[in-house]
This record gives sequence, structure tokens and C-alpha cells, in this order.
Amino acid sequence: MKKFFKSRKGLSPVVASIILIAVTVAVSIAVAAWMGAFNEPKKTENLQIEKITFGGISGDSNNVIAILVTDLSDDVTITEIRINNMTKPFSGTSTLKTYHEQSLLVIYNVGWSSGNKYTIELITGGGNTFDKENTAP
Repeated sequence: MKKFFKSRKGLSPVVASIILIAVTVAVSIAVAAWMGAFNEPKKTENLQIEKITFGGISGDSNNVIAILVTDLSDDVTITEIRINNMTKPFSGTSTLKTYHEQSLLVIYNVGWSSGNKYTIELITGGGNTFDKENTAP
């Protein structure tokens, strides 16, 4: 019988195993880097509500609530304020850029009444919520 492939030589099993392992490691590193792009770290934000002041006359639809906030991290933007789960427009500096920067936020036309409890929620651009409850005087 004729011998086919008499002059051909193959790779040794050791060299073939090393090449296979190298290709597997390279592909796994590429997949890990690709998947890492999906998991962006959440921004650490920290706000402290220092003081809540009720201004105006109890029961008046034109009264206000003033909120003094302190940034305990860097670069926090307040995107929404809720009072008792109702979103309210506000004025004041909503972007705090530096550590310990303070801002006075004023909410107009609240209609608060004496003796009632109000939960103030500050929602930031990073999706975090900071809240504090206070009773109107």
C-alpha cells in the first residue's frame, strides 16, 4: 500500500496546546474589555439637607419653602424636587461643583399649612434621592 503524506510533518501536541491556550486567553480578554464598557461605575453623589424654612402665611397659596443644601461630594446636579411625592418647580443654583458648596433652593406657591408634615426629596442627575421630613410651624 502507498503511504500518503510521507513528506508532511504536523505540529507536536505541546505546541498545538500552547497555541490553543493563547488564542483562548486573547479572546477572553477581548470579551472582558467589551463587557466592561457596559458596566460604567455609578457616580457617587452625596447631598445634605441642612435646613428647611417655611416662608409666608399658613394656608396661603403663595407661600414658599426654602431648602439649604450642602454638597458632600463633587459635581452634583439637582434635577427635581418633590414635596410629598409631587414634583415642584424651584429656583436657585441646582449644580454644585465643589465639596462643601452650599445652595439655597426656593420652591414657590407651595400652599403649606401649619402643623402638617412635609417630605422634601431632592433627585440628582445620577438618579440618587436625598430626603428630609419637616413639620411646618
